[in-house]
Amino acid sequence: MDNEHNEFNINKEQLQSFSNNVFAVAITLLVLNFTVPALQESNKVLIDFLMGLWPQFLGYTISFFIIASFFLNLHGYLKNIKYVNTQIFWTTMLQFFFIVLIPFSTLVMTEYGQLQIANVFFDINILIIGLLFYINRYMWTDGLINDNSRENYKKWRDLLIPLCAAIAILISFISPHHSQYAFLILFIPLLIKSKA
Repeated sequence: MDNEHNEFNINKEQLQSFSNNVFAVAITLLVLNFTVPALQESNKVLIDFLMGLWPQFLGYTISFFIIASFFLNLHGYLKNIKYVNTQIFWTTMLQFFFIVLIPFSTLVMTEYGQLQIANVFFDINILIIGLLFYINRYMWTDGLINDNSRENYKKWRDLLIPLCAAIAILISFISPHHSQYAFLILFIPLLIKSKA
């Protein structure tokens, strides 16, 4: 393992810096999904247009907070590892591949929200990122992470996003248009912390 560490030329600070850029691009692309057509200059027309965008706003909100959650989790993880090895690097790169795909899968979901495949496409994207994060944290870090820092993270928290994605996939078989509400489960830990 030490030989691999010596041969691998990416350190955790470089990976963390690169991840900042990846997340910034993903969030920027997310907001670019909104387009404003040429509208008649009327308050009513503009209000009607904005009210019609609620599915896009819902998708944007869900995706924004999912990206923010992955950002926080990844930075906490990178802070606590001793160094980056080959497995951690490539698993993290694969996560970035799917993170940058979130704006596109969000657009597909919001444009075709009545179709099951559009929702499942988004959900699978999120599920894969969550599982890759779990793999990185619990499979590739033997000897690379402080044991006490691992206690700060409960495994159920790390599985919360992939669990929400799996629930959303199941709901899509019943009501594709409502499947994304499964991601509201992500706010439960925030509510628990605010009451504690």
